[in-house]
Amino acid sequence: STFTDVPVDRIIESIDAPSLFDVPLAFQKQGMDQKVCDFLHLESPKPEADMEAWKKLDERAKSLKHHTKITLVGKYVELEDAYISVTDALQHAGYLYNTKIDVDKVQAEDVTEDNIADIMKGSDGLIVPGGFGTRGLE
Repeated sequence: STFTDVPVDRIIESIDAPSLFDVPLAFQKQGMDQKVCDFLHLESPKPEADMEAWKKLDERAKSLKHHTKITLVGKYVELEDAYISVTDALQHAGYLYNTKIDVDKVQAEDVTEDNIADIMKGSDGLIVPGGFGTRGLE
C-alpha cells in the first residue's frame, strides 16, 4: 500500500490456495465483494454474496469418491500448459461425477504398436488432442 498509493482498506491478499475453489471464498472472507460494490458505487442487495453453492462445490472437489485414469497422447506433453484446457475440462467434468481424474501424459512419438498395451494398462480412457498437424500421430 505504501509504495502503490492504494489505500490499506482496498488491499486484498491473494495467497496460494489448496484449491482453485478456495480463492473466491478467501476473497469474500476479506470483504472483497463489498469493497468492489463500494468502489463502483453500487448498492449491494446483501451484506455479502451468497456463496453456499460455491462452498458445496469446494467441499465436493475435496472429497471425491471415485477415481479415473485418462491417458492423453500428444506432441507437446513436455510443456506443462500445452493441454491445460483439456486437463482442466476433465477435472471439472470429474467434479460433476464425484470423480478424481488423473491424466497420464504420453509423448505421441513414443507410442508404438509394441508398447501401446503397456501405455494403456490401468487407463480408463484415451484422449488424442488434435490441432497440431499430423507429425507424431501416425
